[in-house]
Amino acid sequence: MKTLILYYSYGGNTRKIAQLLRQEIGGDLEEIETVKPYTGSYNDIVEQGAREIDSGFMPEIKPLRSDAASYDRIILGSPVW
Repeated sequence: MKTLILYYSYGGNTRKIAQLLRQEIGGDLEEIETVKPYTGSYNDIVEQGAREIDSGFMPEIKPLRSDAASYDRIILGSPVW
């Protein structure tokens, strides 16, 4: 089964988990990156994220290197703000 581990990590915790998961099950690993990086303190970014969720805003992300359609399984990891 061809697996893609796709993740977004602001502080690095989700990145570490994604890397551990790859060691355990294998597959390809790719990070989701926003076109405009989040800046400011952790609290500022969490508040910005909450406002974006409430308003339905979705930040633009950089194109993925991987073709998601070519995978049998995609595991998605993200922070919980």
